Formats: sequence, C-alpha cells, structure tokens
Amino acid sequence: MVKTKKHRKHRKHRKQKYKSKKGGVGSPKVTEKYIKEVEGLVSSMLNKTSLESFGKEFVDDGKPGIVDTIVGHIIPPKYTIESTLTEKKQQLINTQDDKAKEALQHDIRKLEAQLIQLTRAAQQAARIKRVQSLVMPSRTPRTLRS
Repeated sequence: MVKTKKHRKHRKHRKQKYKSKKGGVGSPKVTEKYIKEVEGLVSSMLNKTSLESFGKEFVDDGKPGIVDTIVGHIIPPKYTIESTLTEKKQQLINTQDDKAKEALQHDIRKLEAQLIQLTRAAQQAARIKRVQSLVMPSRTPRTLRS
C-alpha cells in the first residue's frame, strides 16, 4: 500500500484512538493506602472550603462521617466488600475458637451474598446501557404522501 499523506494521518488517528481506549483498563487498584489517600484529599478539600467560607477548621464529628460518605460514593462498594472478605477469611484461618469460627463463617457468607448481588446489579446495568446505546430507527409519522 502506498504511504500517502492521508494514509499516514488515518493511521496516526487510529493509533491515538486505540491508546485512548486502552487507558481505561489500568485503573488504580483499590488498596488501604489508596483509600487513605482519597480520604486525605477529601478532608483537605473540605477543610479548605470551610476555612474560606466560615474561617474555621473543618471537624468531622459524625460516626459515619461526611468524609466516609463521600469516599463511599467515590470508591465502589465492591472493593471494600472484597477487602473485608479477605480479612475475614484470614481471621477464620487464624482463629481456634469454634464459636468465633461459626460467627466468621456467617459473616463471610453474608459478604459473599452482597458481592454476588453487586456483580449482578453491575451486569444488569451494563446490559441496560448496551440496549440504550443501540440506535433505534426513527419513527416519523406518516404524513400526506405526494
């Protein structure tokens, strides 16, 4: 194939398009460190806003807390459930008491059910999004034909 100017431009555009779509795959892994960083950023933003607006430091007194609520919306609950699930499994391996093991097994079953429910909801949302993205033929009313 001849490498004309148009061909090179098209090829370059195709590479850029591929790279931009590929970028979403490597999203950051949600770890405790990442969650702490996000919490720190959110609290510093709230503190800055509070200082500018009211001239006071921001104090988060609530048990669930404003920062925790915001972080819960930013970080999907699937990752927090997965991390608590791995912690509970580690505790189950390390415990010797039978009653504690039963309680941990009950907690693990609950967390696994929540995880399954979240994945089903995500799959259903993806299906709905896919169906909505399909182009439906336009239905224009038939008017007087000439």
